[in-house]
Amino acid sequence: MHDTTTAISIKTAPAGRGLDWLLDGFALFWKNWLTWIGVTAFLIILSLLSNVVPVLGGLVLQLIFPVFIGGLMLGCQAADQGDGFTFEYLFSGFTRRTGQLLVIGVIHLLGIAIILVICGLMLVATMGGIDALMEAVSSIYAAFVAIDINRMIELVGPLAQVVLLVELIGLALYIPLLVLVWFAPALIVLEDMNAVTAMKVSFIGCLKNIIPYLVYGVIGLIFTVIATIPLGLGWLVLIPMTIVSIYLAYKDIFQKH
Repeated sequence: MHDTTTAISIKTAPAGRGLDWLLDGFALFWKNWLTWIGVTAFLIILSLLSNVVPVLGGLVLQLIFPVFIGGLMLGCQAADQGDGFTFEYLFSGFTRRTGQLLVIGVIHLLGIAIILVICGLMLVATMGGIDALMEAVSSIYAAFVAIDINRMIELVGPLAQVVLLVELIGLALYIPLLVLVWFAPALIVLEDMNAVTAMKVSFIGCLKNIIPYLVYGVIGLIFTVIATIPLGLGWLVLIPMTIVSIYLAYKDIFQKH
């Protein structure tokens, strides 16, 4: 597949578009809300079922997730153009550019694995080695069994601080990976890019739009809290709204010459 980077203009959107992508995403979602909720419920159930086979199930789901997203990008485009959105679009990625979408899944998985290894090594090093870490965990367990609350607080405090620090570093390492794959499925299925080119263009597009995406992130965090309050039922709306917002941001940021 040829490199189509030169055939794409990458624009910088105004800061306020970060909010618009979410609100317009809700509007487009609402036109086919019942179908979208069905799609979201299916993905949630699939995620739960993947836990039946520990580790392997989750790996497979992570691998094929970009394929689902690619299909949903086609569905978003169809809905945006007035052709309607149907449940079948969830599986469209399995018949269009599947190999390239799977490459995104593989790279994403490898990136997560590398980050986990780095975080694990940092945790062990910060605690003074694997033996010291295991001793700390054993001491906490012994205090738990003995119902020694004061001792548990004394032991958990320092360990919790280290774990929190490592988690924050892990999050910082994950953000560039997320930026690489954010628009990649849309660029693959809608622009016929190969996986590597799509990730490169996705990274540049997000970097050039860091301000609207800061707004997007803050508003998205607020929506996440709201969605979680009613027993998590709001996620049936938040998930499809976010997926549609990716398509709308793609339309804003990337334009063919």
